[in-house]
Amino acid sequence: PGVLAKAQSVGYRYIELFDFVRSEVRTEWSAGSAHGPDRTLRRRAGNDIEQASLLIALLRASGAPARYV
Repeated sequence: PGVLAKAQSVGYRYIELFDFVRSEVRTEWSAGSAHGPDRTLRRRAGNDIEQASLLIALLRASGAPARYV
């Protein structure tokens, strides 16, 4: 629910979602993924995997096909 609300709040614009994750989500260094996209969004912090998961969830909520590569 938080991911959908955030995507809607920026009008489902992909660039703004990317900028949000890049500039508003603080990087924390840890191994593996301990938190899902919703918790990463609430905390506004996560490691690289968690940030990628958040961005993918936001893009998918906006209708963009997104996946890990």
